[in-house]
Amino acid sequence: MMYLDINDWQLTFRQPHQPARTFTGAAAQTPNGLIFDDDALARSRSHPQQFNNRYLSTIAADPVAGDLGLAKNHADLIYRHLLQLDLPTSEALVLAVSGQISNAQLGLLLGICAEAQLTVKGFIDLALGQSLNVAADTGYHVLDVEQHRISLAEIQVRDGIRAQTRTTAIDGVGTASIIEGWMNVIADEFVQKTRFDPLHSGQTEQHLFDQVYPWLTQSQMQDHVVSISNGESSREVEITAARLLEKLTQRLAGVELGHVEHLVLTPRAASIPALKSQLEQRVQQCSIVQETDILGNYEQLAASLSDTQVKRISQAVNLGTRRATKPAAGGLDADTT
Repeated sequence: MMYLDINDWQLTFRQPHQPARTFTGAAAQTPNGLIFDDDALARSRSHPQQFNNRYLSTIAADPVAGDLGLAKNHADLIYRHLLQLDLPTSEALVLAVSGQISNAQLGLLLGICAEAQLTVKGFIDLALGQSLNVAADTGYHVLDVEQHRISLAEIQVRDGIRAQTRTTAIDGVGTASIIEGWMNVIADEFVQKTRFDPLHSGQTEQHLFDQVYPWLTQSQMQDHVVSISNGESSREVEITAARLLEKLTQRLAGVELGHVEHLVLTPRAASIPALKSQLEQRVQQCSIVQETDILGNYEQLAASLSDTQVKRISQAVNLGTRRATKPAAGGLDADTT
């Protein structure tokens, strides 16, 4: 069995005995055709009319803006990106999806996967699957990060069942917003110190983006020296970790956590430097999902999927405070798509 997280920042593929692989939901049209992932990001600012990173968040047949070659809508881009992943077609695929994705969108995904010769066995709730190892005799919330939004899923534990009951999508607060904020801070510093605006042209903006993007997954917030070349001249400024942290704090202000007591971060969310330290100041308890647990958790949930009917699994038996070790029989309250 194979498992694929539908997340446009880290489209994550897992299978037994193999390390997890991640891809970015980004596409760009080049003279040689469509390219995806980080190769596409390398053209996101220099060729914005030939770039798209929305298709995995919309999961729709919306027409693309600009020129994406043969891909005329978002569904086309999803299909072509799946082909690019070159997943084995001989094994069944389980998709881990966020709670805000509708059954209609799942139906579209089914059709796209079928067109790509991928057999989808069913869907499992991403927040539930990633947090099965969380010690829980009461409810908690799972926070995951995408490019254009943060999702906050409520997991209730009641009558021996652990279930995802509601997911709130917080639009405009994702990795794209964080990167944009950091780039604006740096541009302000360049203007003040050198009277040069690196956002003035696509080429220098791309150069800035290429330097800032890797900061998203550094182990900690730190000072950086940013250098921008323009023609024969080169300018550089130093950006302190404090400035970057201040901007990150501003971006996270829109995440309402007043009703949250125990917050669980996915590995994606926890990989962003200082995000955990910022959020744990606003809740009573904050914990992190371990990547090493996720595949086993997904396998437990997938055990209740059927070969005859595609289901969406959103709850599982809760076997005490230490661990939920098997899915509810038949996938209780699983939606059929």
